[in-house]
Amino acid sequence: MLKLSNGNPSNEAFLVEAGLHGREWAAVLSVLYFIEHIAWNFTKQPDYIKNKDWYIIPVVNPEGYEYSMTKNRLWRKNRRTFSGPCDGVDLNRNFDTNWGTRDSSNNICAETFCGPQPFSEQETIAIRNVLNGRRFTGYVSVHSYGSAVLFPWIFDGRPSFHRDHHVPVAKEMVMSLKYSIFNLCKYLLIFFIHENE
Repeated sequence: MLKLSNGNPSNEAFLVEAGLHGREWAAVLSVLYFIEHIAWNFTKQPDYIKNKDWYIIPVVNPEGYEYSMTKNRLWRKNRRTFSGPCDGVDLNRNFDTNWGTRDSSNNICAETFCGPQPFSEQETIAIRNVLNGRRFTGYVSVHSYGSAVLFPWIFDGRPSFHRDHHVPVAKEMVMSLKYSIFNLCKYLLIFFIHENE
């Protein structure tokens, strides 16, 4: 985990993580770009960026990420081995909130296998420990599937407890992403050309 901060003890803390799903390479690259942009231009950042403690985990699931790059491009889960024909747990479904319910599976061979119990995986235990170790004002889990900004409790159709705050923030994120996607694609193209020269 990386921490970016100006060292002010009164800063609010934000956690940003990506790579829960091995195959979501764009999420990992987006967070790496975020790190580079903040770190290289820290003194030029607006106060709402500088006056925060940014805790960043670019790849929560490094084994799944590597496996998706070398063996199976669409691999989603971690690489935990089980006795039997199938391996891995969908880390996104291994947290304790609504564990084993909608959109998850108890079938070990399913892509959405939630694991034998909540927090059965080292990766989700690590995130839980980080979250329990400090009070975070915000937590963003970056994914690259779909074009949606999801906020707490949206999965069951109930309105979020803080809906009046979440909706404007989500709308601002969507508007920012429309502009940022172009810049990110331009950056990745330049990076690709530079790496292959």
